[in-house]
Parts: sequence; structure tokens; C-alpha cells
Amino acid sequence: MLYWIKRTGTGGGSETPDDLSMSKTDILRGIVTEKLTTAAREILAVVERTVAGYEEEASGFRREIDRQRRQLELLQPQGIPTLLLAAGSFDAVLAITGFSTWLGIAFSTGLTWMNILGGLLAVVGGVIAGLILGLFLCCVPSKDQEDLVLKRTLMLLGLSIFSVFFSRVIGFSGAGSLSVLFLSFLAALGWKTDKAPVAAMVGRSWDVFQPLLFGLIGAEISIKTLSPSTVGLGLACIGVGVVVRLLVAFLVVHFGGFNLKEKLFISVAWLPKATVQAAIGSKALDLAREEGDETSIKLGLDVLTLAVLAILTTAPIGALGIGLAGPRLLARKVKDDAEDGATTPSADGIGRGKDSVTLERHSMILNPVTS
Repeated sequence: MLYWIKRTGTGGGSETPDDLSMSKTDILRGIVTEKLTTAAREILAVVERTVAGYEEEASGFRREIDRQRRQLELLQPQGIPTLLLAAGSFDAVLAITGFSTWLGIAFSTGLTWMNILGGLLAVVGGVIAGLILGLFLCCVPSKDQEDLVLKRTLMLLGLSIFSVFFSRVIGFSGAGSLSVLFLSFLAALGWKTDKAPVAAMVGRSWDVFQPLLFGLIGAEISIKTLSPSTVGLGLACIGVGVVVRLLVAFLVVHFGGFNLKEKLFISVAWLPKATVQAAIGSKALDLAREEGDETSIKLGLDVLTLAVLAILTTAPIGALGIGLAGPRLLARKVKDDAEDGATTPSADGIGRGKDSVTLERHSMILNPVTS
């Protein structure tokens, strides 16, 4: 616009038709240029705000991941979280394998040794399938793809669901659960540090499906039809099993280099049982209903009742025990983020340097190992 005013204001003489035509062209060009410039500035401003928002969100995710990683590293010297997670996974594999094998024997009509061989075959097949699918998840999708976390999460959940349903179709229902455990474990090893966002997204999915799992299991139980003798014997069986489980857990870690408080906490953390019981507790009842035998249906309902009682008794007691015992029995490493050579006063006025110090009264409260 200034360009047009300058040209028309300094001519000094009368304007010819060509000059008027050029003036209108300059006016139009100036208007279009001004509008385009304004629109471009507005678009750039919106883009800058959007990018800044994404950067802030990504920075928040990185801070959260770093915070969780530091929390996991707090108990790393003692190795208690790693021990509980590894032992819980092994316990789940053992429980699923044993339950599937004996369930096959109970509902079989052939030779016993053939049924035992079939159970072992289901275990081997589940492990091999899990390893193959886990290697597949390590390579697909590739790291250069967009929405990598979402794609990995969907593929992990999809292959897990496929493993469970396909194993039931071929008649080896126990193999599906083992396959899910091993494919998830191997995929996490392949993703290394990139597994944290996938774990967070799977955790949000579990928050959705967990009520469905336990709700469906609870819906199978009718309080009116429960026999007092079944409930009493079931609670007695669970009580004996829990006592033996706590004693064995304490004795197993006795020579593991842990102090008395850590041994007690490991025993308490080994108390709760829920997820595996909810996942496989109804299998006996499902098989009995397929056969249509009333005696088998009653026995399958007793197995399901025992699984529900185990969930209702051990899970809340274990969660409460871990929450109360964690701060009192565990010690954690606290890393000072101050500058080199600086000290930070602690609660009792004693300064500490950048090196890690052990605090007995401030410990991380671990989540229950509900295997």
C-alpha cells in the first residue's frame, strides 16, 4: 500500500489511462500481498503454539519416564522388585502349566500318560509360540514408523488375544497364557528403554479390562447356592496354602543376602493371588458345561468358588500388608541431585553428599504381586 501511495503521490502531472490501470493493479497486488502476509503470520503463530504444546507434552512424558526409572533404580542394589517380578512370572507359568495339565487329566477319557504328554506338549508349544511372536514384535513395526508406541501396543494386545483364542480352538488352552507371557517378556527385552510408553498404554488398557475380568468371574458365583461346607473347606485350604507359601518364600530367600526385614517383606509380597485365579478359575466349569455332566459342573463350580475366595481374601490382605510393611521394612537408595561437593541437610540435621545414602524410614511402596 505504501508503494502505491508513493507512486501516485509523486507524479506531479495528470494520469493517463495506462497509469490508472497500473495504479489499480498495484492496489490489488498490495491488498493481496497484505492479506497473504497476515494469513501466513497467523498460520505460523498457530503452528508455533501447537508445536510448543506438543514439545511441552513430550517433555512431561520424558520427565515422568525419568521419574519412574529413578524410582525403579532406588531399590536396585537390593534387587527386591526384580526378584518379585521374576518370581511372579515363574509362579504364573508354573500355575498355568500345572492347572492345565491336571485339568486335561480330569476331563480326559484316554490313557493317563497320553494326557500328561499332551500337557507337556501344550507347555512346549506355548513357549515356542511366545518366543516366535516375541521376536516378531521386536522387529515389526520398525523404529522409523510414525505412532510407534500405538502400533506396538495394538500389536501386543492383538497377538495376545489371538494366542489365547487360537489355543482354545486347537484344544491346548493352557498354551495361550504361556504364549502371552513369553511374547510380552521377549518383546520388552527387544524394545529395551522404549518399552516404558508401551507399558503405560497397556496399563491403561488393563484398567479397562480388569473390571470386566473380575466382574465376569464374580457373576458366575451365586451366593444363594453356595454351600457353607464348601466355603469353610475352601477358606481352610486357602489358609493352609498361604501359611505354607509364606514360610517357603521366607526360607527360599534366607541365604540370598537379604536382611531380616527384607525377608519378611518378600514373604508378605508373596501373599496376594488374583490375576491368574481370575483368568483360569472358570476353565473347569466351562469344560464341564460342554460335557453336560451335572457332577462335573458341580465340581467345576467348586473350583471357581475356591478361586474367587482366594481373590477376595489374599488380594486385599496382601495389598494392605505391602502398603504397611513397605515403608517400615525396606531401605532405598536416595540420590542427591545437588551439585558436586554440595550437601543437603536431612531430617535430623545431618548433611549428606552427592553419594547415595540409605534411609530406613522412607521406602518405595511396591504394588502387590497379584499373580
